[in-house]
Amino acid sequence: MRRRAFIALLGAAALARSAAAQNARKVYRLGVLAQSSRWMEEVGRTLILPELARQGFVEGNNLVIDFLGGPDEDLPRLAGEIVDRAPDAILTVAAPPTRAAQTRTSTVPIVLYGGQDAVVEGFAETLARPGRNVTGVVIMSVQLESKRLQLLHEAVPGIRRVAALLYGGDETLRARQTEELQRTAAALGIEIQILTVRTPDDFAPAFTAMVPSGAEALLIGANARLFSYRRELLDRALATRLPTVCEWGSMARDGCLLGYGPDREALYRNAATKLARLFRGAVPADLPIGQPASRMGR
Repeated sequence: MRRRAFIALLGAAALARSAAAQNARKVYRLGVLAQSSRWMEEVGRTLILPELARQGFVEGNNLVIDFLGGPDEDLPRLAGEIVDRAPDAILTVAAPPTRAAQTRTSTVPIVLYGGQDAVVEGFAETLARPGRNVTGVVIMSVQLESKRLQLLHEAVPGIRRVAALLYGGDETLRARQTEELQRTAAALGIEIQILTVRTPDDFAPAFTAMVPSGAEALLIGANARLFSYRRELLDRALATRLPTVCEWGSMARDGCLLGYGPDREALYRNAATKLARLFRGAVPADLPIGQPASRMGR
């Protein structure tokens, strides 16, 4: 009897070792969907992949990356291509890619980076317990637009008219940003001129319209697409000599007078940590969605 028990114990131990070895050999597949084809080189390989490697998931070893980025109208098709490759998790950068990915799958875990309000946008039931297949971090872009306008007014107290450059592709976000900026501008006693752009072809007409209309300062709205075009936008902003406020503290080094927003690197590390936890078996419905603390650069 004891011999049977001993043999059974040996068998169980062997199975455990086999399962551990199989898990050690597992290659994880991460899908990444963004609005910009530049994102992987500018952000993914400098912030996300190093943190994943630190947690044991190394591209080319036990991690395969499928990155697709493109214009908003292509996101549903690109999301479908990523889902068809059977990823273990998907990282989505901003709300439109998240919406496209969640439309394609209700089972593959999704980590959202960006967006305004995951509950209002329908990605999660609550921030504390998302309840669906989306977790991640949000950047509260609408509320922070108000603070950026206030800081710009404090830095250049004599201004009476501010141009706000917003991304025109996400109508829901743009409408909320516009409402928030108009409310804050009225409280500050200044006028706000809303201008929308979608592609670099729209930049020249937008900037041409600012100065003749009396704009004395510029706010570049929070948006992943606009951030990907930051070099072109800030070159034009410097050429107009309009004091400019931007969405990230780091953008003050790129040419903005002020940059105010979350700690971008910390948010990406948070997103990478959530991906690592999902690879280890965590359930996205139970992983709280993070919210940022903000900081200013100038």
